[in-house]
Amino acid sequence: MDPHGPHLGPTAEKYRERLEAEGYKIGHVDGMIWSQVASKGLITQSEAQNAYAETVQHVLDHVDNLLDVLTGKSVITADHGQMLGERLTPITPRVYGHPHNLHTSELCVVPWFEPPFESRRETYPEDPVGYETADKEEVTEQLQALGYVT
Repeated sequence: MDPHGPHLGPTAEKYRERLEAEGYKIGHVDGMIWSQVASKGLITQSEAQNAYAETVQHVLDHVDNLLDVLTGKSVITADHGQMLGERLTPITPRVYGHPHNLHTSELCVVPWFEPPFESRRETYPEDPVGYETADKEEVTEQLQALGYVT
């Protein structure tokens, strides 16, 4: 799931409730995503970092359960990193999320963890599975929700 929102846990619930009470609409499809909320200063850097950490912990709890039932080698990783209020220079505003065309170690160095394993699973090549062409509008909405398209 991570590093994408929506964030899970008590910190995210508190800031969502507070912002919605102030009239802000928070949500991936029809509201501001958390990186916009953070960039506008509607939540603190500490709230952004805590909400992210709580979400990662939530996900890792599920990963831990999976590791108990999966046999063989597993790898825990992500597709990219996340900016959590770092500054690109001392005088620039804090950056949140994963802005397009930004290349920082926070975004480009992704985690890679291989839990201990005793054996590898056997894998078998299979023919590709067919697919349906997705609706262009739906794809655009999903990419906007993930912050890839504005």
